[in-house]
Amino acid sequence: MNNEYVCLVEAERLTGLPSSVLKALADSGELPLEIRGGEWFLGKSALLGWCRLYGRILSAVAARQPQKPLGVPLSARNLVWMSQAGLLAGKDRVRV
Repeated sequence: MNNEYVCLVEAERLTGLPSSVLKALADSGELPLEIRGGEWFLGKSALLGWCRLYGRILSAVAARQPQKPLGVPLSARNLVWMSQAGLLAGKDRVRV
């Protein structure tokens, strides 16, 4: 069994999950936790296994829902950013 641990910041960066979710998983016993000098370290292999499992579960839930186009509300700020990034012009433009 892999005993590699990653700090909370690295776990956030690795998974994209907020620290509050990671802490809740560790508090509930879903992930192995070590506290060193007040800093949280989570079991890396267990964390990645949890992500794989719940990724499959969430994909199955989403696949069961009717597929219909979803409108995305865009603010003026989003549109300005997209325009400046060149995302609203040319053959590769975003279709909104």
